Amino acid sequence: MKDLSKLKILVVGDIMLDKYVIGDVERISPEAPVPIVDVKKEYCTLGGCGNVAKNLSKLGVQTTCIAACGTGPEREKLNEIMSHKHIRPAMINCRNRSTTVKERIISENRNTQLLRIDRESRDPIDSHLIITELNHVLRTKMFVPDIILISDYNKGVITAGLMSYIEIMCDKMDIKLIIDPKPTNESAYNKAFAITPNHKEHREMHSLSSPLFKNIIITHGADGVFIARAEKFGPVEIPAEAVEVYNVTGAGDSFVAIFSVCIGLGIDVIQATRIANKCAAYVVTKPGTTAVPPAIFLKAVTSIFPEGDYI
Repeated sequence: MKDLSKLKILVVGDIMLDKYVIGDVERISPEAPVPIVDVKKEYCTLGGCGNVAKNLSKLGVQTTCIAACGTGPEREKLNEIMSHKHIRPAMINCRNRSTTVKERIISENRNTQLLRIDRESRDPIDSHLIITELNHVLRTKMFVPDIILISDYNKGVITAGLMSYIEIMCDKMDIKLIIDPKPTNESAYNKAFAITPNHKEHREMHSLSSPLFKNIIITHGADGVFIARAEKFGPVEIPAEAVEVYNVTGAGDSFVAIFSVCIGLGIDVIQATRIANKCAAYVVTKPGTTAVPPAIFLKAVTSIFPEGDYI
């Protein structure tokens, strides 16, 4: 069985640059009934599939991320952050497309998000561009993953043509395919080792009855996780961890990342879900998008396996 440093996971999906503007709010503007934010700090981090990749690399997993972005300074910032986080970027530069940026204005003294500003395009991206980059990663960079993790945010990267190619490739190369889906693209998903919708996405999707989804894991936030289907088990309900929720941003990314790591280590679906659930509970207690630290991951694993059989 592999250790974390030998595990290889390829993330394919929609990347975002998450920008945070943080300050104090003490006054209301005389120009309009809105708060005035006295800016104290600003920073950028990875969002979308980039946050999934960040969670993987934080644990020492060999991580490559295939995504698409524009050609402006936001692309340079994404590459800079990924390099710093030890993520191998495989970015497709789309000249006529803007990089998705989500800017959040935060009142630090009131622990409140005041506003979010989105800049994005949702037009589908030519699947041949993604497939070309995928083949380049596999053949030229010799990065043959144990798992391909699809992180779909419905910004154009994930299409039926791309998914069909990836599904065939995973079958041929014995790679496990794990999908974090969006209902808008459900017709693109045909089969996978596991698919991990949240409860809202699950209600909106109609194709999950297909037996070609071997494992269906539905996250329910404060109500825990429901495993609707598992290869060797019946349905299982896993209660939520008792924590004080500060911010749910990125919890789904952390869940699917940790679940994928556990599967890559050879842990069964039920226990992998339990571990991912514990790690996601940690994330919601932190501000912003937070990656799961190795110590928290190890704590979750040893709570399930006290003898340390898997790490």
